[in-house]
Amino acid sequence: MWVIFFRRSGFVEGIALEDRKAVTADWYTTICPKVFSAIEKQSEKSDVRGILLNHDNASSHTVLRTCEFLEISRIGTLLHPPYSPYLASCDFGYSQS
Repeated sequence: MWVIFFRRSGFVEGIALEDRKAVTADWYTTICPKVFSAIEKQSEKSDVRGILLNHDNASSHTVLRTCEFLEISRIGTLLHPPYSPYLASCDFGYSQS
């Protein structure tokens, strides 16, 4: 299984989940700095200030450790309501044309 990070302009980072490991807050807060670094490397003008992550309500996204990590990192989130009949914004296939 893979966790894929992307932005409007395309692919950022793909990280394999070894041994079908579950995404936990520990894993997520360890991986996010690597993803933020990849974003900063993509463009000299890019940095993580102003980034908004599109989160579902998975426990790894909502536990205190993750919320505190994102707050300290000054990263905002776009929340998708639970059980929403509407598509998440990532389902619209944002990509460069």
